[in-house]
Amino acid sequence: MFGRFGVSENLINRRRHARAPLNSKVIIIPSSADAEPKVFYARDVSSSGLFIETVDLLKVGSTLKMLFPISGTDKTVQAKGKVVRLVEPVLEDDYTTPGMGIEFSEAPFDNAILIDNYVMNIKYVYEELLLLITMKNPDVDRIMHLVKKANIGEYKDFFDLKEKIKKVSFSLGILKEGLNL
Repeated sequence: MFGRFGVSENLINRRRHARAPLNSKVIIIPSSADAEPKVFYARDVSSSGLFIETVDLLKVGSTLKMLFPISGTDKTVQAKGKVVRLVEPVLEDDYTTPGMGIEFSEAPFDNAILIDNYVMNIKYVYEELLLLITMKNPDVDRIMHLVKKANIGEYKDFFDLKEKIKKVSFSLGILKEGLNL
């Protein structure tokens, strides 16, 4: 069954680790000798892997090396992984983002701690954002500070931003499906 935001509730419940949005470039170096490194963009990250938004899909089982920065730090994660899931492009579907799920197979312990700390920090930021947008007179300066901290990006208006906060809060497990803001 799909929740309000097009995310399978079963998928959320099956995940081993908490995920957080990660709007970051990822350099992928495929393991085959003749393949060139490519730059992709991550949608989210957990201590077990990340999801990359792209229509340029690799094959399931492909092994690769990756480098990506963690927002809010000066650290770069270096890890090995493999493609474990593909989301094919769907025509005329605004809710399905094509891309690849990559599971880490080797990553230094300090990278796992760095990612876990990032995920917990982002979850806290979204809890605070959700609280602020439900207030009658929200503190707009505080919202904008948290938006920058969460690396959300620019939105046309408050309602677009509010929908993004609700969507991410739902996927992080902060917001329950029935809550109407």
